[in-house]
Amino acid sequence: MTDSFDMTSLQYRREEIRQEADSFRQTHWPDDIIPVDIELIVEQMGLDLEPIAGIKKDSGITASLCPDLKTICIDLETMLDPRQAVYLRFSLAHEIGHWVLHRQFFEWQKRQGLSTVRDWIAFVRQCSGHVFAHRFEQDANEFAGRLLVPVVQLRRALDEVLTPEVHKEISGYPGEVVRDFLAGPI
Repeated sequence: MTDSFDMTSLQYRREEIRQEADSFRQTHWPDDIIPVDIELIVEQMGLDLEPIAGIKKDSGITASLCPDLKTICIDLETMLDPRQAVYLRFSLAHEIGHWVLHRQFFEWQKRQGLSTVRDWIAFVRQCSGHVFAHRFEQDANEFAGRLLVPVVQLRRALDEVLTPEVHKEISGYPGEVVRDFLAGPI
């Protein structure tokens, strides 16, 4: 590796990530129709999907934005399994999160000579314990959630489900139980 990268330059507050996701969605999905067609957004961005058999099994990675910033590698088995459709959509939105939030880091990686998928997987494995790698993943998750679930529609759906009767019924339960209970109807 020829030069270093200041990982602290890509630290975001949660509200900044949400603003980036909202801005991105307004540009790429302006009507806020649910569900957000993430595959169409990927196509409109000019990104290529490269299905690769066994990358999830071999490396634990379902999808990965490549340092060329033009390709998202995706586990072939996940892509072909209709039971994984929601997970696949989230994975694509997560990789778009990296494209938006961590672009400089990917450009740095490219300068380091990472060009093949296997190079990238080896690099990801090398970084997996690093505190910034964990933070990058959390940031991309936050971005993906906000991109796929616009807050206005989420609040509207919550208002429809959270009737006074339901509110009374769930009162006193821990937050995670309440979230699980409300997630299904929403």
